[in-house]
Amino acid sequence: MAKVLITAPWGWNDIATQVWAPYEARWFKKQVLQMGHTPIVLEQDKCRKSNYEQNLPQADVIFGVGHGNSSIYTGYALELLESTPVDKGKYDNKLFAPVSCLVGNALLPNMANNSQNFAGIGELTEYWLIAKFPDEHLGQNLGEDEYVETFILAEFEFRKNILMGKTAKEAFDAMLAKYEELAKSWENRDQEMADTLRYDARWRRLFGDPDWKLPEQQPPQPPPQPPPQPPPQPEIHYACPFCGIEFKNIDELRTHILDVHKPDICPPPQPPQKEIHYACPFCNTEFNDIDKLKTHICTIHLYPCKLSKIIRSKIGCPIDKNCLN
Repeated sequence: MAKVLITAPWGWNDIATQVWAPYEARWFKKQVLQMGHTPIVLEQDKCRKSNYEQNLPQADVIFGVGHGNSSIYTGYALELLESTPVDKGKYDNKLFAPVSCLVGNALLPNMANNSQNFAGIGELTEYWLIAKFPDEHLGQNLGEDEYVETFILAEFEFRKNILMGKTAKEAFDAMLAKYEELAKSWENRDQEMADTLRYDARWRRLFGDPDWKLPEQQPPQPPPQPPPQPPPQPEIHYACPFCGIEFKNIDELRTHILDVHKPDICPPPQPPQKEIHYACPFCNTEFNDIDKLKTHICTIHLYPCKLSKIIRSKIGCPIDKNCLN
C-alpha cells in the first residue's frame, strides 16, 4: 500500500486553485482509496510548508497542483513548498509529479541529480488549462466542468498507472497516449481545446529513473494463529460410595472417606481378650470355665475318686485316695 501525498491549495481566486485543486482533494482522493492506497491530503489552507515537510518523509509519491516557476513549487497563497537547490537525499525513493508551470526546467532536474531511485514529471512551459466555469467547484464528481475533467483524466492516466505498479516510463507513455486520445475527441467540437491538450503533452518531460516504480508491497500477514486446542474434556466427578458427595479430585475423595466415614464403618480393631484360665488347685490342670473346674475337682480329686493310684501319682494329686473312700 503506497502513501500518496496530495497538494491541493484551493481557496483563492485563480483557475488552478479554484477549479482544479478541489478535484485533487476530493475526486482524486477517492480514486486513491479505491485502488487500495493511502492518501495524505493537504487541502486548501492546510497546504503549507510545515505540513508538507512533516508528511513528505512517509510519502512514496507526491501528486497535486500548485503554482511554480523554474525553481520553485508553491502551496496555499504561494507559500513555498520546495525550491532549488533541493537537499541531497530528500527525495530518495520518491516520485514527484504535481501539476505546476515550468518546474521541469530546474526544479525537477535538481531533484533527480540530488536523489537516488527518483522519478518525476514536470512542465517545461506554462501549463494551460481551459475551464468553462472558473468559479469554485466542489470536486466531488467529474462532469461539473467538462473542460477541467478532460485535463484531469489525462493527468490521472499517469497517476493511475504508477499506482498500478507500472514503471515511470510506462506511466508517462500512457499519459501521452491519453492526451492524444482526448485531443482527437475534441477536434470536432473545440479545436482550441484539442490544440491545448497537445501543447501540454508536448512540453511534458520525464526525469530521473524511467524504470522507477512503487516498491513491491507485501500483503499484510495475518497474525500467527495459536495451535488448535483439543476439545475440553468433560469434567470428572468422583462420588463418595457412602454418602454420594462428589469431588473433582480423587485424592479429595480419599481424604473425605478417611476423615468422615472410616470411624463408623471401620472401627479400630480391639486387642484380643486374654482367655481366663482356672487352674485346679490339686493338679494344676487349667480350665476356661469355672464350672468345669468344679466338676473336675469333685469327680477327680474329691469323692468318689475314680482314678487309680498310678494316675493320681502321675498327675501329682495331693489327696490320699484311701482317706476319701
